[in-house]
Amino acid sequence: MIDRYQISFFQIQDIILLPFWVFIFYTLYKKWVIKDEVNFPTVVKLFKIAFFFRLFCTIFHALIAIYYYDKVSDSLGYFTDVLNIQTQFANNPKANLFDFYFDRDAFEYNTGMEFNSLGATVTANVSLLTTPLSYIFFNSYICLSFFLSFVALLACHKLYIVFSNVFPSCKIESAIAAMLLPGLTFWSAILLKDTYSLIGLGFSMWFFWKLFIVRKISIINILGFLVSLSLMYSFKPYILVISISYILWFGLSVYKKIKSSFLKFFSLIAFFSVLILVLSLALKELSNLETGPLATYKLENIGEQLASNTYQSETIGGGSNFSLGNIDFNSPASIAAAAPRALSSVYFQPFIWEATKPIMLLSALESLLIFYLFLYAMFKTKIFGFFGIIFKNPFLLSFFIFCLFFGTIVPIAAPNFGTLARYKIPCMPFMVFIY
Repeated sequence: MIDRYQISFFQIQDIILLPFWVFIFYTLYKKWVIKDEVNFPTVVKLFKIAFFFRLFCTIFHALIAIYYYDKVSDSLGYFTDVLNIQTQFANNPKANLFDFYFDRDAFEYNTGMEFNSLGATVTANVSLLTTPLSYIFFNSYICLSFFLSFVALLACHKLYIVFSNVFPSCKIESAIAAMLLPGLTFWSAILLKDTYSLIGLGFSMWFFWKLFIVRKISIINILGFLVSLSLMYSFKPYILVISISYILWFGLSVYKKIKSSFLKFFSLIAFFSVLILVLSLALKELSNLETGPLATYKLENIGEQLASNTYQSETIGGGSNFSLGNIDFNSPASIAAAAPRALSSVYFQPFIWEATKPIMLLSALESLLIFYLFLYAMFKTKIFGFFGIIFKNPFLLSFFIFCLFFGTIVPIAAPNFGTLARYKIPCMPFMVFIY
């Protein structure tokens, strides 16, 4: 088995390969993204900044992982597993792709490579999905990482499309929230579960919008929605709580279009009755589950899931712990009591003076910006006006609820500023856009 310390993650051929792929991706980017906004020069400039900012973050993140943290990084661990899997295919004639993906017992028997050496299921999925891509990029770690970063950028562009269509007058704000957040870009600019899950999040929302809000029903949109949901489930199952926001968005959008007062009242009662019933039954069933795919949604299991989500200890971004006190996961009152502190830690911390490592300064500066946006929004709308705007718009209300729920659960399960920098990615575009 190859060890990560035996691998040269920057190779001489990268000097040629990386500029080549950057040219290819930028050409595609201009064709798929930039051309659609030629009438908005400021938005085009932001798009270009977003592309080259991602290129910078990919290289910068790789340099930190390799040289500053001496290769102690999840991303480098995943790539090492990819090379070990390739070695099995190259040296063992009994190894085949069918067994690799569909019959792990046969693959282990024929090759002697145990799948549990790749880590937990969500961890192993990274190497399994990345292996075919590695051949395309000639085992160039930096090129492969930038490809994933580019696809994540396209997913963020899909978020921009949804944001700017829901609020046509907020194109610049939509571009900044979806495509230019520093923490989100940094943690999705390299080979990580966070990158794959962000891709699933962006595309799932875009396909949902096309299917249920714009009402463009097609096989491609249906399959795209299902595949993107599967991608999220494969890498960060707990992110699927956003599907509740999708349901809320659709239900409230339908409700808003109803003209009859009687039908509005009846549909509102029916919708929330069904939603409460579904949530109650789901929570009841999940509380009884100990194993199986749905058990990952038990509140008391989210902490274990987050703790085991890394390949090994992820040093990059590791930071100070914080305490939310003793919390009973089975008690809604206990969780609610911890919510204010939890939400503050997600959206407003770490503060500048809490940045104990240089890399944490990125999160601290981003948190400072979000805190400023929060104060500005509260001041401009006189607090009550802010919530009045939220409750009048189905999109804002649905994803504001998602941000509150997700922002409460994640820090309760993972009370560390370093891990929060990665785990809070799914809710950041929505919260910044709402402000």
